[in-house]
Amino acid sequence: RSITNGSKRVVAMQNALTVSSADFGDLYAQLDDLRKDFLALENKLNANQSKASVGALEKKKIWDRYNVAASGVSHSTYGPTALHIENLEIAEQEIEVMKAELIVLLDEKIPAMEAELEAHGAPWIEGQALPER
Repeated sequence: RSITNGSKRVVAMQNALTVSSADFGDLYAQLDDLRKDFLALENKLNANQSKASVGALEKKKIWDRYNVAASGVSHSTYGPTALHIENLEIAEQEIEVMKAELIVLLDEKIPAMEAELEAHGAPWIEGQALPER
């Protein structure tokens, strides 16, 4: 149960649509929106590699905040400062929001999309329950 696993399931569904001859209407566009939702979650957690490679400034990500808290106390005899504590608290709040979003994607949106694909006759996708046909 992770962002990566959810992203892989979406790609597998897109591949199933690609090899199918059925008419799926706008399902591919819906899958692309779902893929973008997973990318947005990944971007909240980690820095955008493309932007980081050119030195572009971004809003602090969850990983950045955890890193500030951890690196600030790892070699310190003083203990955490207000900055370290604040970054840890913000990261914990942001991760809870992100977890809720991930649960909706994994437990609601992906199963709904898989059911829609199955109803349209899409081929079985690895990770799904075996069809009862």
